[in-house]
Amino acid sequence: MEEVSKDLDMHIVNLLTKLSEMQAKVKHRTKNHRHPMSTELKSIELWKAIATECFSTFLFSLIVLGAASSSNVYGSGLSVLATAIASGFAISAIYLIFGHISGGHVNPAVSLAFAITRKVSPLRATLYVAAQCGGGIAGAAALYL
Repeated sequence: MEEVSKDLDMHIVNLLTKLSEMQAKVKHRTKNHRHPMSTELKSIELWKAIATECFSTFLFSLIVLGAASSSNVYGSGLSVLATAIASGFAISAIYLIFGHISGGHVNPAVSLAFAITRKVSPLRATLYVAAQCGGGIAGAAALYL
C-alpha cells in the first residue's frame, strides 16, 4: 500500500511539473498576443473585470465623497487632511482587493493611458471608462440619497 502511495505521489508531482512547464511556454509565447475583439467580448474575464471596475469606482467615489462631505463647510486643515488620508486608504484597499481581477484602474484617465500605451485593448479601455463613469455617478447618487 505504501509503495502505491509513493508511486502515486511521484506521478502527481511529475504531472504538476509538466503542467507548469507547459503554462510557462504558453505565457512566454503569448506575452504580447491579444485576442480578437469578438473573442474578448465573449470572455467571462472581460465582463468580470468590467463589473469590478464599476463596483470599485462606486466604492471609491462613495468613500471619498462621504469623507469630504463630513468635513465642515469651511474646511479646516485637519478635515482636509482626514479626507486625503481616507482617499489614500480607500484607493489602497480597493487596489489590493480588486486589482488582481481588473488591474485596479478605478479612474478613466488611467484606463485611457493604458490604452494609449497598448497595455489593454481599445475595446477593454472603452468598456472600462464607461463602467467607471457609471460607478462614479452611482457612488455620488448613493451619497446624495
